[in-house]
Amino acid sequence: MSTSVVGKRFVDFVRPDQFERLLAIMTPKKVRSGTYLFQDEDWTEYLYYIHEGTVKITKNTDSGEEITFTIKHAGDLVGDPCTLSHALNLTNAIAITDASLGVIRKGELEFLFYRHPDLAIAFLQWMSITKRVLETKMRDLLVYGKTGALASTLIRLCNSCGRATEEGILIALKLTNQDLANFIGASRESVNRMLNKLKAEGTLSTRAGHLVVHDLQRLRAMCHCDGQCPAEVCVI
Repeated sequence: MSTSVVGKRFVDFVRPDQFERLLAIMTPKKVRSGTYLFQDEDWTEYLYYIHEGTVKITKNTDSGEEITFTIKHAGDLVGDPCTLSHALNLTNAIAITDASLGVIRKGELEFLFYRHPDLAIAFLQWMSITKRVLETKMRDLLVYGKTGALASTLIRLCNSCGRATEEGILIALKLTNQDLANFIGASRESVNRMLNKLKAEGTLSTRAGHLVVHDLQRLRAMCHCDGQCPAEVCVI
C-alpha cells in the first residue's frame, strides 16, 4: 500500500522570509495538555502558531454535546485572522498534547499586512483552503450521511497523520470512538456499530489503541471519493 499524503500546514503557504516576519512578532508560550487557548465567545485578540503539539478545535451545542471541527498540528495556525473590531471566537481551541506555541497579537499582524501585502495574500490563500476543507466535510456529512462522513473522516485522518506500514495505514493519533463520533455529530453507539462492521469486513482494525486502515478503496467507495481532491483539502 502506498504511503498517505500529508496535507499542507499553514507554514507551507508562506515563504521563508514571510515566516521570519511572523516569527519576529510571536511571543513564545508553552501549555499543558487540556489547556484552552481560547473559548467560544472570547474576544479574537490572538492567533497561535503551533511549533510543537496538537490542538483540537471544537464547538459545544446547547445540549452540551461536543462537535470537533478539526485537529491542528505543528506548522498550523489556530485562530481567526479577521481584523474586524469586536469580533468573537465561535469555537474552542484546546491543546490535546503539551504544546509549544507562538502567540501573535492581531493588531501587530494587521500592521504587517499593511507593510507587506504579499503576506496578506498568503493568508488569504490559507484561509481559502481552510474554507474548502470545511465545505467538503459538510458535503460528506449532508450528502452521504453518518456512514459516509465516518469514511471521509478516516480517509482524512490517513492523509493528516497516517503512516504506511506492512499491514496498512496506521493512524498515529490515538482516538476513542467518542472522538470519532464528535467529528461527525453522531452518537458513540452508532460509531461503535459502524466500526465493528468495518472491522468484520476487514476494512480496518485496531492495534494498541490505534486504527489501521487496510482497505482505503473501500472507505472511498463509502463516501463516493474519486481520490482527485488536492492533498491540502482532504485533511482532518
